[in-house]
Amino acid sequence: MMNNSFEGIVLKKVDYRDYDAMLSVLTASGKRSVLARGINKISSKNAHCCQLFTLSRFNLLEKGSTLKNAELIKSYRGLREDLLKQGIAQLMMEVMDRLEEMMFGYEELLTCLDLLETAKQPYCILTLFLALIAHEIGIEPNVDSCCRCGSKQQIAAFSINDGGFVCQHCQHSSDLRLNVEQLRLLRLACKAELKHAQVLLTAGEWTYPIVDVYLQLFQNYSGINLQSAAFLRIVEGLN
Repeated sequence: MMNNSFEGIVLKKVDYRDYDAMLSVLTASGKRSVLARGINKISSKNAHCCQLFTLSRFNLLEKGSTLKNAELIKSYRGLREDLLKQGIAQLMMEVMDRLEEMMFGYEELLTCLDLLETAKQPYCILTLFLALIAHEIGIEPNVDSCCRCGSKQQIAAFSINDGGFVCQHCQHSSDLRLNVEQLRLLRLACKAELKHAQVLLTAGEWTYPIVDVYLQLFQNYSGINLQSAAFLRIVEGLN
């Protein structure tokens, strides 16, 4: 029997009829669907608990998945006040919602949100998050040598089509050109675990081109079309 009271992170909110919404909520035991009636009304007492990437306690009616009331645990206000961090958090929620199997868990996502809220380099946290997901779903890139000839010398770019580093000799015009620093950080993220986040944050300057490698990998190999990535590109263009 499913628990009618649980803590969870709101991954997705889809408006339903005039004032209702369907929520996808990640809990410690997996994803739950919640029908939140009336939360789009100005007078709703539950609205603030049902926003994206909000951590809340949800209390359902005895039968079904309809929300009775909700209690806010953490709003992640720091993410909402920063346009870039907000865009990154939305992308994380979309990735988690689209995953068919929860190989990346509830506690890990909370840790990523906590890190993101205080991080001075938010792209670092997003890169690590995407690298961990890529590893779990089997689309981890080759960052040890050139994916075309096997050389470990003069690495100069990244091939989305071939899924890894490319040396100067094998480089094509369609490959993503990255500088030495970006290639180094990309490799570090690919080899790291979540517990290494603080080390990565001080390892160098994390820029959008590093994130874009993983965004394109997801686009090409995961079967997940990340709509939030478009918003993130717009935010990056404003900086």
